[in-house]
Amino acid sequence: MSTMNFLKPHEVQTLREIRRASADKSIMNAQKLKERLETKGIKVEFEVKQGKVQNISFTRDDFQITSVKGVHRNFTKTVMNNLEKNREAFRAKQFAEQKQVEDKKQLVKEQIQEVRNIREEKTKLQAQNMYSNKGLSR
Repeated sequence: MSTMNFLKPHEVQTLREIRRASADKSIMNAQKLKERLETKGIKVEFEVKQGKVQNISFTRDDFQITSVKGVHRNFTKTVMNNLEKNREAFRAKQFAEQKQVEDKKQLVKEQIQEVRNIREEKTKLQAQNMYSNKGLSR
């Protein structure tokens, strides 16, 4: 049987805190996760190779979860997947905001061009009427 089934209440609380912190949308990388969890008394250690987190471990008092052990690997993989989802959501949000700004700029350009066209048309009509002798009697 897995030892994960026989956790003490403070260990379950530790797991919940780790999962909540990783699900927070403002945390997008392992360093920010480490900073957040250290304020709650959970020590985080991770190995980065080629820009990717290879191993991660969480320690509080005598309780430790590490991605090296097969029993704990599912939990640590969930935490890392949460961080990846947060990054993707942030990128999507940035892309949507950037697209909205570009659309607004395009709309403003179209409105300015429309105003220019109307003004040109008015001045053209006024110029035609200025030199027209239509309606003048002899």
